[in-house]
Amino acid sequence: MAADTIYKNGKIATVNETFDFVQAMAVKDGRILFCGSEEEAEKWRGKETETVSLEGRLVLPGTFDSHIHAAYAGLSMAPEFVTCEPEDAGNLAELNGLLAEKANHLPEDAWMIGWGFKLDGIREWREEKRLPDWRDIAEGAKGHPVILHDGGLHRILVSARALELAGITKDTIFSKEEGTMYRFPDGSPTGLFTDFGTQARIGRAAYHLSEEEMEACIRRMQRKLNSYGITSHTDIVGIGGDDLCFGTFGQPAIRAYERLSEKEGLTARVFLNLLAGKNGVQSSDAILGGLEEMELPKFQNRDWVRADTVKIFGDDGWSRDGKSGYCMFPGETDQEQIADMRKTILELHRRGWQMGIHLTGGKGIDAAVAALTEAERQLPGRDLRHFLLHGSALVTQNIADCAANGIELAAQAVGGYVFGGGTDLKTPLQMGMRISQGSDGPALPMNWIWGLHYLVNRENREGKLCRPELALDLKDAICFYTRNAAYQNHAEAALGSLEPGKYADFQILDRDLFTIDPKEIKDTVVLETVCGGKTVYKKI
Repeated sequence: MAADTIYKNGKIATVNETFDFVQAMAVKDGRILFCGSEEEAEKWRGKETETVSLEGRLVLPGTFDSHIHAAYAGLSMAPEFVTCEPEDAGNLAELNGLLAEKANHLPEDAWMIGWGFKLDGIREWREEKRLPDWRDIAEGAKGHPVILHDGGLHRILVSARALELAGITKDTIFSKEEGTMYRFPDGSPTGLFTDFGTQARIGRAAYHLSEEEMEACIRRMQRKLNSYGITSHTDIVGIGGDDLCFGTFGQPAIRAYERLSEKEGLTARVFLNLLAGKNGVQSSDAILGGLEEMELPKFQNRDWVRADTVKIFGDDGWSRDGKSGYCMFPGETDQEQIADMRKTILELHRRGWQMGIHLTGGKGIDAAVAALTEAERQLPGRDLRHFLLHGSALVTQNIADCAANGIELAAQAVGGYVFGGGTDLKTPLQMGMRISQGSDGPALPMNWIWGLHYLVNRENREGKLCRPELALDLKDAICFYTRNAAYQNHAEAALGSLEPGKYADFQILDRDLFTIDPKEIKDTVVLETVCGGKTVYKKI
């Protein structure tokens, strides 16, 4: 069998079990035929075989972003989207200026959406020690319905017109599991809301993307990911997100992925985490009922799009001492909330669904790990590979339980690069817990190289060291973004390393990560990205 292409004269990190380096790679029909020496690669040459000289460059497997809000990230790249990071808007005048700049070019009553505002990022909110309200954005909104997300996507600030169109008044009542509507002293809504149930109520009245617009978001986002060497990614979408973020969290995004797959229009592989809780609510009834109602495509080519995982939002900073955060499941007491989370986890495990559980607080982690451990004990050997998302409050007992039961961790080292601090990943690694890495984009940058830099150096973007004793070996850190992410998504037979039989998904870098000063990792640039044997990005 003759190869379509032979890549030679390079340093190819296969990232196989022994992390071997080779000089050449032969590719046929999008899959790898051979990895080894240049001399042996010539055995695969035919009359039509093309030769590509790597010119001594380093080749790595394509990166797998194991946690990203991908369709929404594509929306955030649209020119009409409002970005309100602190560097863009540090006070209300600047924030309103950004809004007005967009509003001036939109038809009357057109919906506006944006993200990135932080309570400590706007001077007035910080200095006056108060929460924002709709009056703060009235000047810039210019009468438009506006939805602004905070940096974590759990909180929104909306304009007066958005409240009006959604029918939200002082008489509106939300259940605990839907979230919180903040009120003025007279009971009327301030425009600030937390969690997905409240967001869905407003989003139901908002604009929803057309099929063409949704596909454009996905294409736009995947091109950006390709520029960072990313060839596979997740997305969190489902019936629970139909009315979130113009539908980019919903079933329309699932259908758009499948349409693009059928048209061979994807440039990265997609692994969907299903947001099943109807109307954005996290409860056993909403999640299990949502799964039953969801109409998933047949996924004609599961090597490009598949959906085997249910995404659960377990808590938001629910601390072990109960002094901060909260559980996102219903119940008047902690015990009732934990019981409903446990019920959901046990039943999803019984039905054979993999679970990815968002957990940022210690109490939520304790409850979820206990339930997952019980599920594995009741029905062992199912190889579902459940995983925790974020896991920023893991303690030694959690890690031991996870390692013993095959429960994995999907973390975001790029957050450490941006903000400093960051989760201790050295202890879970040493204790046998499998770890993958994602960006959580667009809440965080999608450049995986920055996360790699932080893992190896524990140095943030300002050059400050953050617990350098937790720095990891470069090979281990690369595995987080490749082999481990593929394994977490049951794709290790086809992805995650460069070995015969696997897909030719790889990236060519401008420098050798294994020989440069580790402090230079952050400056590494992807020169070319190949997915399925086809170049999907090339730096000009």
